[in-house]
Amino acid sequence: MVRPSSEYDDWGLNQRDPQIGDTGTLIDMLHAPNLPDKYVVENSGKDGIPVWMSDFFADEIEPIELAT
Repeated sequence: MVRPSSEYDDWGLNQRDPQIGDTGTLIDMLHAPNLPDKYVVENSGKDGIPVWMSDFFADEIEPIELAT
């Protein structure tokens, strides 16, 4: 993460700040002229309720392979 974790509440609904090692689901990609793309990622609890949702630059996230 390149910003303090408290600055990742882009959508105003976080129950807690994102942390390094959290996993999430890619929700959307944000494109704007002359700006780098951002990725909207959501982390939900076991009950399906969102814990946090935030925008990340590509260098802040990495894909993972889910166990099948």
